[in-house]
Amino acid sequence: MINTMAMEEETLPIIIVGFSIMMLLSFVIVISLFIKSHTIREKKAMGYFLGFLLLFSTSVLIALTVIGPPGKPSAVTSMRLAASGILWFFSMLSFLGGVLSTRQDSI
Repeated sequence: MINTMAMEEETLPIIIVGFSIMMLLSFVIVISLFIKSHTIREKKAMGYFLGFLLLFSTSVLIALTVIGPPGKPSAVTSMRLAASGILWFFSMLSFLGGVLSTRQDSI
Protein backbone atom coordinates (compact mmCIF):
# COMPACT_ATOMS: atom_id res chain seq x y z
CA MET A 1 0.00 0.00 0.00
CA ILE A 2 1.42 3.36 -1.07
CA ASN A 3 0.92 6.15 1.42
CA THR A 4 0.68 9.47 -0.43
CA MET A 5 -0.33 12.92 0.63
CA ALA A 6 -3.75 13.79 -0.77
CA MET A 7 -4.13 17.30 -2.17
CA GLU A 8 -5.94 19.12 -4.90
CA GLU A 9 -4.41 19.04 -8.37
CA GLU A 10 -3.79 22.81 -8.45
CA THR A 11 -2.02 22.98 -5.08
CA LEU A 12 1.54 22.16 -6.18
CA PRO A 13 1.62 24.67 -9.08
CA ILE A 14 0.22 27.37 -6.76
CA ILE A 15 2.94 26.62 -4.18
CA ILE A 16 5.66 26.71 -6.86
CA VAL A 17 4.39 29.98 -8.39
CA GLY A 18 4.02 31.64 -4.99
CA PHE A 19 7.46 30.53 -3.88
CA SER A 20 9.01 31.63 -7.18
CA ILE A 21 7.43 35.09 -6.94
CA MET A 22 8.71 35.53 -3.38
CA MET A 23 12.22 34.38 -4.31
CA LEU A 24 12.27 36.65 -7.37
CA LEU A 25 11.28 39.60 -5.19
CA SER A 26 14.02 38.65 -2.71
CA PHE A 27 16.60 38.44 -5.52
CA VAL A 28 15.61 41.90 -6.79
CA ILE A 29 15.91 43.41 -3.31
CA VAL A 30 19.29 41.80 -2.56
CA ILE A 31 20.68 42.73 -5.99
CA SER A 32 19.56 46.34 -5.52
CA LEU A 33 21.20 46.36 -2.08
CA PHE A 34 24.36 44.91 -3.65
CA ILE A 35 24.42 47.70 -6.24
CA LYS A 36 23.82 50.38 -3.59
CA SER A 37 26.41 49.02 -1.15
CA HIS A 38 29.53 51.14 -0.78
CA THR A 39 32.04 49.04 1.10
CA ILE A 40 33.68 45.75 0.26
CA ARG A 41 32.23 44.27 3.46
CA GLU A 42 28.68 45.16 2.38
CA LYS A 43 29.21 43.78 -1.13
CA LYS A 44 30.65 40.58 0.34
CA ALA A 45 27.62 40.19 2.64
CA MET A 46 25.18 40.73 -0.24
CA GLY A 47 27.14 38.18 -2.30
CA TYR A 48 26.70 35.64 0.48
CA PHE A 49 22.98 36.43 0.66
CA LEU A 50 22.64 36.00 -3.11
CA GLY A 51 24.34 32.62 -2.78
CA PHE A 52 21.95 31.73 0.02
CA LEU A 53 18.90 32.67 -2.05
CA LEU A 54 20.12 30.72 -5.08
CA LEU A 55 20.95 27.56 -3.11
CA PHE A 56 17.83 27.75 -0.93
CA SER A 57 15.54 28.30 -3.94
CA THR A 58 17.05 25.33 -5.74
CA SER A 59 16.76 23.20 -2.61
CA VAL A 60 13.07 23.97 -2.11
CA LEU A 61 12.20 23.45 -5.78
CA ILE A 62 13.93 20.05 -5.73
CA ALA A 63 12.09 19.12 -2.52
CA LEU A 64 8.77 20.16 -4.08
CA THR A 65 9.29 17.66 -6.92
CA VAL A 66 8.98 14.89 -4.32
CA ILE A 67 5.43 16.02 -3.53
CA GLY A 68 4.33 15.43 -7.13
CA PRO A 69 2.28 12.51 -8.35
CA PRO A 70 3.13 9.08 -6.92
CA GLY A 71 4.88 6.43 -8.93
CA LYS A 72 8.50 7.51 -8.66
CA PRO A 73 10.92 4.87 -7.40
CA SER A 74 11.93 5.37 -3.78
CA ALA A 75 15.58 5.68 -4.80
CA VAL A 76 14.74 8.72 -6.93
CA THR A 77 12.76 10.29 -4.10
CA SER A 78 15.57 9.61 -1.63
CA MET A 79 18.20 11.10 -3.93
CA ARG A 80 16.10 14.24 -4.49
CA LEU A 81 15.57 14.69 -0.76
CA ALA A 82 19.30 14.14 -0.14
CA ALA A 83 20.24 16.68 -2.82
CA SER A 84 17.73 19.13 -1.38
CA GLY A 85 19.15 18.66 2.12
CA ILE A 86 22.74 19.14 0.95
CA LEU A 87 21.81 22.32 -0.93
CA TRP A 88 19.93 23.58 2.12
CA PHE A 89 23.03 22.94 4.27
CA PHE A 90 25.24 24.98 1.94
CA SER A 91 22.59 27.71 1.69
CA MET A 92 22.63 28.06 5.47
CA LEU A 93 26.44 28.27 5.45
CA SER A 94 26.15 31.05 2.89
CA PHE A 95 23.53 32.80 5.01
CA LEU A 96 25.77 32.60 8.08
CA GLY A 97 28.67 33.91 6.01
CA GLY A 98 26.55 36.90 5.02
CA VAL A 99 25.50 37.59 8.59
CA LEU A 100 29.02 37.23 9.97
CA SER A 101 30.55 39.37 7.21
CA THR A 102 28.39 42.31 8.29
CA ARG A 103 30.03 42.41 11.72
CA GLN A 104 32.59 45.12 12.37
CA ASP A 105 34.64 43.00 14.74
CA SER A 106 35.89 39.49 14.19
CA ILE A 107 34.72 36.55 16.25
